[in-house]
Amino acid sequence: RTINEIFRNGLFQLSLTFHGGMEVVAYEWGAPSYLHKSSPDDEAQKQLAQGYSKYGGSFGTHDNYKYGTMNDLVYYVRGGMEDWAYA
Repeated sequence: RTINEIFRNGLFQLSLTFHGGMEVVAYEWGAPSYLHKSSPDDEAQKQLAQGYSKYGGSFGTHDNYKYGTMNDLVYYVRGGMEDWAYA
């Protein structure tokens, strides 16, 4: 409920989601109804994610973070925070 109120009372230009099991920079869309579809801001999101990956750098023996949509990199989920906050 608190998060809902924060989003209702403010205008957010950008948000991030941390997924503890994956080492990726992911953005909208993440719901099954959006499989193989791009968000209206896909190009901007892609460029931001690419920048995060580049400047976040590599760690240990790993390459830079992979980046892309939640559907492509992680898995789809109904009612995920990414899509809800974006919409």
